Amino acid sequence: MNELAEINRNIPLPLYYQLKENLKKAIKRDFAPGDKFYSERQLAEMLSTSRLTSNRVVNELVNEKILYRLHGKGSFVSGVPDKVKTFNIGFMVSRRLEKLDMLQGGVNSVQRLIYTKNICAKFGYSVLFLSEGEKNAEKENLVKLIRKIDGLIIMGDVKPELIKFFSDQIPTVIMDGMILDGVDCVLGDNFAGAHENVGYLIKNGHRRIGMIYGSLTVASFRERIDGYKKALADNGIEARDELVVKGGGLVENGYRAMETLLALKNPPTAVFASNDIMAIGAMKKITDAGLSVPGDVSVTGFDDIESVSHASPPLTTVRFDKAKLAEVSMKHLMAKIDRKSNRCAMERIPVELVIRESVANILPTTN
Repeated sequence: MNELAEINRNIPLPLYYQLKENLKKAIKRDFAPGDKFYSERQLAEMLSTSRLTSNRVVNELVNEKILYRLHGKGSFVSGVPDKVKTFNIGFMVSRRLEKLDMLQGGVNSVQRLIYTKNICAKFGYSVLFLSEGEKNAEKENLVKLIRKIDGLIIMGDVKPELIKFFSDQIPTVIMDGMILDGVDCVLGDNFAGAHENVGYLIKNGHRRIGMIYGSLTVASFRERIDGYKKALADNGIEARDELVVKGGGLVENGYRAMETLLALKNPPTAVFASNDIMAIGAMKKITDAGLSVPGDVSVTGFDDIESVSHASPPLTTVRFDKAKLAEVSMKHLMAKIDRKSNRCAMERIPVELVIRESVANILPTTN
């Protein structure tokens, strides 16, 4: 029974709910209908919790008709019924991305939520938004919403232990976030996109190329760094630590990172920002310093958000089909919901380099 007490105080779900879900799995595995269940006192001892918590857990199991009580005799097992389909899908965004979107005006999450909503509608499903809550009220709300969904799509760097908890309870797919063993994941081909992006800079004569990176808790940013370094290595260029600068997810992060790069004794002639938001910040810093893009410093980005085609100059960046990302994520989730697949799978969405006007060719001209 040790696994019953395996609760995680670092995830935003009430302890009673985690204990109840653990008990439901144990009932399904170890008990038959009609078997006598543990008393509340026994549960409190076994789970190292209070009688109040064990009482709440048992009451909820009774309300869900998994247990029933006989006066004076205790609680008995009814069974764990199969969940009735709700035709709702949950869409959860990490707290970090929520905060960034509030500052950015919903550049990423809202757009992908809309794509997901449209794809879900084709399957006859509605979408409910879930917040990775921390306050008690948010925790209770999260529990209520879990009961109303058949599956969950997670975007961003939600805590791995929370993702694992969800995936043990309901079908779960990670969309453009982290890579986690045992959970389906759908990503853009970040490595290939970064490799092609930096390779394009090298073809245009740049050899001292800076990079501004984002949160390393997200697999996509780590893969973009790997693609950057591999492109340099493939062309015999040494990767230099001073040229790789931490940014974030905001325009000002790109601005400050570019400030660091320009302050170097030998600044880069080109900079690859691992998302378009930071690329915009980098371009602003370059112009504020009295320099020009691409005349003095070339800049590229990643994501192809709508605004960058109208930037001055229009930004060269990597595009991947976000509607396709939502479609493939939903297909993975439907396979889990309909029990057509029990295997964990990872799938990557192809990307393409969109060449605009933010890169200068600095190769020497031949007469």
